[in-house]
Amino acid sequence: MKFTYGFTVKTVQGKDYVYFWRYDGSGRKLEQYIGRAGKSKTEKRRLEVELAYLKSLREELDAKISQLEEQLSELASAEQSPKT
Repeated sequence: MKFTYGFTVKTVQGKDYVYFWRYDGSGRKLEQYIGRAGKSKTEKRRLEVELAYLKSLREELDAKISQLEEQLSELASAEQSPKT
């Protein structure tokens, strides 16, 4: 798993706009409009979007960790059970 994301500023008709970008599971780059650069509302939204994204990554990682721990536990149990 690779988690790559960030924010970029694009200038359109002389005005700066903030976008959140990330790559999905297939390697495709996705962008989400956040707001006009330099506005406090945009900064708040930027922080909210980043926090939500990181929380979703944590949930994904926690699920993967649980899956691997369960598989290891099953393998350890199988190794310890008497062979018939």
